[in-house]
Amino acid sequence: MKYWMIIIVFLMGTACSDLNSVPQQYLQPAKMQDVLWDMMLADRFIEQYVKYNQTLDVEKERFTRYAEVFAVHNIDYDQFKESMDYYVSRPDQLKAIYVDLNKKREAVKLQREQEQQELEEAQLKEQDSLLNLQNDTLKTGKDSSFIEQADSLLNHNDSAKLKSAEPDSVKKIINSLKDSITKVQPASRPLSQ
Repeated sequence: MKYWMIIIVFLMGTACSDLNSVPQQYLQPAKMQDVLWDMMLADRFIEQYVKYNQTLDVEKERFTRYAEVFAVHNIDYDQFKESMDYYVSRPDQLKAIYVDLNKKREAVKLQREQEQQELEEAQLKEQDSLLNLQNDTLKTGKDSSFIEQADSLLNHNDSAKLKSAEPDSVKKIINSLKDSITKVQPASRPLSQ
């Protein structure tokens, strides 16, 4: 009687370990996850762009995108289908793949949110610097940094023209530009100062 129990325990342990290993003829979990991820990206592209283009056949585009995913991963439809059938018959393994996919999706979502926040912060910083520049311009009546930039641009971009021109005419052009810049007054004061 004891021998049978040992054999049953051994077989149960073997069966449990087999549930976690995938036969070589099927896509291994990591590769299956990568394929499914790329297929999800293809679906997202189709839902966001192709679906609204009335000249494209959505199902044909989906087939084309999936074929591209299979080509990238060096597999074909039959390999994918057989592997998917295998995982569907083993819900615990399929669930593990989808849990990892969901973690990856959440990480990408978080990264996009952080990038969006950084972009918004950079835009606010740029707006603040423009407001500060405008306030400085209102206080001094002229924008010296803009004049310096104009001088710099004239010196760098048109250096060949300026070198061939007479020195006095160049000075007149620069002075004329400076005068016209300093005479420009803002149309209205900013609301927040």
